[in-house]
Amino acid sequence: MSAATLSTPTVSPKYVLRDALDRIPDDATYSMIMEELNLLAALEESSLQDEKGLFMTQEEFNNRERPWLTKKSSQANLSKDADQAVVVLSQNRLA
Repeated sequence: MSAATLSTPTVSPKYVLRDALDRIPDDATYSMIMEELNLLAALEESSLQDEKGLFMTQEEFNNRERPWLTKKSSQANLSKDADQAVVVLSQNRLA
């Protein structure tokens, strides 16, 4: 099924579901069926977000600031977390 089929306003979710069920093998498990339904729902949501302009280009994504990926911030966060863990452990031993 194409993304165009999903985003066409005249196609109801029930029709898409029936089409998906017809394509799924008869011996499919509930888990396999739910995986297919989750994929269809994600594609529909993605299509709606695209129509609303709620997306980011690859260039915009690449230019985003990502402080959690820098070495300094990672080391600082690890050090801070370790210090907090020591305090919690100390408090538990005193209690």
